[in-house]
Amino acid sequence: MSAGLELLVPSASCLGGAFLRWVLTAAVQRGCVAHVHSQHPVRVHERIYRLGYLIAGESLHLAVELDGFAFRSDRAAFVYDRLRRTDRAATGLPVLRFSYDAVCLDTARCVAQLQAMPCWRRG
Repeated sequence: MSAGLELLVPSASCLGGAFLRWVLTAAVQRGCVAHVHSQHPVRVHERIYRLGYLIAGESLHLAVELDGFAFRSDRAAFVYDRLRRTDRAATGLPVLRFSYDAVCLDTARCVAQLQAMPCWRRG
């Protein structure tokens, strides 16, 4: 088996590494690594947000956000996450969101959901 994308794309967290290793590596061709950008900044009005991952292909731009419960377990984090999500919607960029449990416990479904996006299918 060839090395996974977790060795080629930076990860800001354990969840990010698991996503790259188990989901993205299985979902896309290795040549896609040049199109995967970790912690990509996006400007919305006067705010700058960092996307977990931006996947920027010829015909598709897609954001992937990874949600760990530990960072969204209090009211302030919950409110901020909703404001950020609503601001980011103004960019028109589609966002796939994966939770820690989904990546670790329902990996095949996460792979299928990512592969369902046009132009990122293996083949």
